[in-house]
Amino acid sequence: MASEIESVLAHLWVHLIESSLFATGMVAVYFLFPFVRARHRFILLQAAMLKFVVPTSLIVGLLPRLESIGTPLDSLFVSAISGSAGMAPSASITPSGPFWIACVWMAGILALFGFAASAWIRKTYSKVGDKWTDEECSASHRELFKQAGCPLEWVDGPEFPSIGVRGVFRPKIVINRVFLEALSEEEVQLAFLHERAHIERYDNLWRGIHNLTVFVFWFHPLVWFLRSRLCLESEHACDEAVLSREESPSRYAECLVRAATLVSTGGGAWAASLTGTSLKKRVTRILTFNPMKESKLKAVALIAFSVALMGALVSASSTALAERVEFANLSNSKTIYKLSEVDTYPKAIYQIDPEYPEDLPDEGWATIEWVIDSEGRVIRPRVVDSSERGFGKPSIDAILQSEWHPATKDGEAVSVLVRQRMEFKRGGKRRALG
Repeated sequence: MASEIESVLAHLWVHLIESSLFATGMVAVYFLFPFVRARHRFILLQAAMLKFVVPTSLIVGLLPRLESIGTPLDSLFVSAISGSAGMAPSASITPSGPFWIACVWMAGILALFGFAASAWIRKTYSKVGDKWTDEECSASHRELFKQAGCPLEWVDGPEFPSIGVRGVFRPKIVINRVFLEALSEEEVQLAFLHERAHIERYDNLWRGIHNLTVFVFWFHPLVWFLRSRLCLESEHACDEAVLSREESPSRYAECLVRAATLVSTGGGAWAASLTGTSLKKRVTRILTFNPMKESKLKAVALIAFSVALMGALVSASSTALAERVEFANLSNSKTIYKLSEVDTYPKAIYQIDPEYPEDLPDEGWATIEWVIDSEGRVIRPRVVDSSERGFGKPSIDAILQSEWHPATKDGEAVSVLVRQRMEFKRGGKRRALG
């Protein structure tokens, strides 16, 4: 049981690092090279959020192993997995650490799901007020409802937002009677256009996915930040959709402010979609709206950056995770012996000399530890210690390319743990194992 929990946590840890790095890159682009259009900013942040949903490290693990492209990310993922799951191959796995981490994680998920479920039940089964009939609406309002082009429901009572969209797969606009009577026909029509934009963008579906992501990764502050920003940008995108119909920005801003005034005086139970985010930012963007088109060059550059970043992350994480899984399978299925416990040592079939780092001192050393399994394969080499950090990578690269006859014990090939101090001297040569 402990090994299964450890394996899940190792996959989760790699997925978290991979997703965090990708999301950080997207957020950096979001702030440093802001797009003009809110829908493009939404797509940018949406990609960052969805990366947490898509476990690329697990998917890639089902495919043939990718070769690492040799980026600094490789050592980051290897050290991350090593730190999360323990490096010593001969040590027994202790269930207490991974088990309690998994328990805390699941407890947080269940708590958030419980709060969300109770809120949904209260909203679904509480009395929202009496529905209006067509006869109770004025002729002008009935005409507005027909022009809305989507299902409508109007209610009376303070338990439902002034206007909003309810439902995911069959959404409809719900409008409160007080809100309807307080605004002019033009302002009501602008509110309808805003809510229709939410429906056309499937914002309720996306918000559900964002909430589920927050529930699962509740401990990650970047996920909460992304959800908040996505909510804000979705409102901006709907505002731009209204303004793109050549509506007056000042008139639309007045409608937004009046709706906010109605909600603020209507009681704390109201949570209108028009004021669910920063009102000041929305009004500023509305009044400064510019219908200019987005730069195609910027979009192409962003796509290229995203693909390159994702490729580097997937390559590094898949390589590190494949080594971790291979090592875990070896540890769970076979005994790993020390050199002092075997009858014959492993013998090198093929070796190469480590490359000497140009920017390091003329002499140095690195102690490397790895496993040579019963088939002579090199499994998960790691740096135990080194005089300079730069001596570790060339040592590991050389060891990974070596081939071995396995060690034997009682006439059978066995897996053995090897530790070797690699001496470096400029102009000299030192192979992986003497």
